[in-house]
Amino acid sequence: NISLSNLTTLRSIDLSSNKINYFSKKSLKQLPHLTEIILSNNNLEDIEPFAFKDLVNLRVLGLNYNKLRFLRENVFFNLTNLILLILNNNYLEIIEKFYFSNLKNLAVLILS
Repeated sequence: NISLSNLTTLRSIDLSSNKINYFSKKSLKQLPHLTEIILSNNNLEDIEPFAFKDLVNLRVLGLNYNKLRFLRENVFFNLTNLILLILNNNYLEIIEKFYFSNLKNLAVLILS
């Protein structure tokens, strides 16, 4: 385990290709200034509801090339500043409109 708690001013983190399979609301909670999170090319199968709720400055979220089959309600809760959401190359079977209902500033959504 690596502690990130002393990196409170961190703005961007790239966790690509780390074999991460689950993302919880405690994962990056201590990094409230993050504007970009890249979780591409992992083994993400599930993201806990409210996982990003404390990351109110987040503008870019890359979740592409994972194993996501569904998104649980409130996964993107409180991400009102998110501009770019990358979800391509997953196994999403159903996409509900409420997934994105609170993403008021979302400009680009990549699902291909």
